[in-house]
Amino acid sequence: MSESYLSHINKNLVEIRQSGLWKSEREIVSAQAGRVSVMENQQTRDGVVNLCANNYLGLADNPSLISIAKQ
Repeated sequence: MSESYLSHINKNLVEIRQSGLWKSEREIVSAQAGRVSVMENQQTRDGVVNLCANNYLGLADNPSLISIAKQ
């Protein structure tokens, strides 16, 4: 890649961060469910709504469904 292109990209990334639009990934530190605990700024936040997984309804941890799936 050319230096001018990399410079352009870096400038845009700086602008995104400065405008508060940069999104950092947060590590999920609990079981997947509708609400999860995440690690953010070296602190755990509980009760965060999880809409970014296939298990946002929390059904994957439902004992009845697990039993039926095993059968």
